[in-house]
Amino acid sequence: MPMTTQFLRKLTVQRTVVCLVFAWFFTSQVCLGQGAAERYQLGRRLERFERAWQEAPSELRAKSTASLEQAVQSFFSLALSRAGRMLDQAWLEVQGIEGAQQSEQLQRLRWKLEPQTTLLDVNEPLLRARIGTFYEAEGIEGRNIEGRNIEGGNGQGQEAKGGTESPQELELELNVWPWDDSPAKVMMAQIGKEPLIRKTIQVRLGETFEVDFKGLSAGDYVLTGRCLSDEAGKHDWICPSFSLVDRFEDRMTRMDRWVEAHRKESKQPDSTVLSTARFLAREIVRGRKGTPFEIDLPWNKLLGEFEQIIESLDRQEPNEESFAAWIKQPGWKWMQLSQGRSTQVVRIEVPLLDFKDSSSKLPVLIALHGAGGSENMFFQTYGAGRLVELGKARRWIVVSPRQTLTGLNLDLPEMVQALSEHLPVDSSRVMVVGHSMGAAQAMAQVSKHPESVTMLAALGGGGNVRDSEAIRKVPFYVAAGERDFGKPRAKSLRMQLERIGCPVEYREYPDVEHMVIVQAALDDVFAFFDKGLR
Repeated sequence: MPMTTQFLRKLTVQRTVVCLVFAWFFTSQVCLGQGAAERYQLGRRLERFERAWQEAPSELRAKSTASLEQAVQSFFSLALSRAGRMLDQAWLEVQGIEGAQQSEQLQRLRWKLEPQTTLLDVNEPLLRARIGTFYEAEGIEGRNIEGRNIEGGNGQGQEAKGGTESPQELELELNVWPWDDSPAKVMMAQIGKEPLIRKTIQVRLGETFEVDFKGLSAGDYVLTGRCLSDEAGKHDWICPSFSLVDRFEDRMTRMDRWVEAHRKESKQPDSTVLSTARFLAREIVRGRKGTPFEIDLPWNKLLGEFEQIIESLDRQEPNEESFAAWIKQPGWKWMQLSQGRSTQVVRIEVPLLDFKDSSSKLPVLIALHGAGGSENMFFQTYGAGRLVELGKARRWIVVSPRQTLTGLNLDLPEMVQALSEHLPVDSSRVMVVGHSMGAAQAMAQVSKHPESVTMLAALGGGGNVRDSEAIRKVPFYVAAGERDFGKPRAKSLRMQLERIGCPVEYREYPDVEHMVIVQAALDDVFAFFDKGLR
């Protein structure tokens, strides 16, 4: 290989790593503010694309690859609005929509609704929000569907240079639906059905408006929007969900008092029960303040869970409504595991447990997300949550930890130990899957604790391997997309594993880039795990 080519490839890899590091640092720092609102829009758009990709034939999947590559590149360059536009373009392409029709639909997909808060009092169910655009469609920079100038892609409600004196008015239809962990599924399942409430209002771009949802009981709800001013009006907008809480002030006051009483650090390390209560309280306080989040959250459910946990702490004895009962209920949990003086935020999916067989222990699947992501990625965006669905169907406990570039707060054995104190965990059947940075973290963990990992899948990346007798007994599945910028790391990992004598399967997926590799490889990854558990 010529020296110039080697140098350029090395430079490209170095620039990619720098972008990853900077992107992770930036997005993790701004996730409490506007950055989380932008990440929310990206996540919902990515989930929509992933669902369409799963159903599409191979030729349409291939047509969307270039746009998705640009979306990922834009994300790591912090051009979040452009990343959103390219995700929507990929979504249209995977459905076979191109040319003038695609350009027209992009104009209708770019809107966003930003609420001041999604945690509301059921007695004062007044949603305050504003309308903006998440991005400008190609070829219409700074123009709306009628050709008048509006705000730019930053979504701040400011008119573009040379714009009109007053914001454009739109007729907006808002529909309220029963809660589901995936608003995207609600949007698809409710086609042709009547919502719980339908409201039609006039709004102005960039100006705050109010909608009264009186008549709804306390609970969590999915919100969809549709612009009736649009000639076609056929696309639902991506709108954050909202929650209505009864006895709002009393319950918030009680939570504030509990937080204040437990503010001081105790001399003894926190238990997972106390640590989880602290964590949920912090998140609920953020929700009450209107802090943007990167996902839709069922605040009514989370507040009830917090109250159940602190009741368990007050009683200091098990009962049918205690923490022990809560954690064993099927469904997802947001927790903060505690071991010693270290804690680890995780999102877990608990399958239906067999309480008749107290000796039955379940396999654990630990999923490590990539840079710029969070513990929610495998639940909602990677493959639109298919990893969790596949794990739940097998009655595995699925665990996704929150991590940063510095790593995990708890190593895998410590996480498994913390979970085993509350769930029937089989520590002899622990599988790990990591994407991109998560693949590197997975390799760091298995190198450090090879006896604690049964099987491992590294997707779209790799890491360094520490040779040992124990690690040579761990089967590996390594995969990358044919157009995946993480492919060199995956190939390097394969060679390292083969060199030290580890069993390894390697595969490259055609017309697949860095993001969709998770979705593309899932069926093969689970077949690999199933085979290893026999």
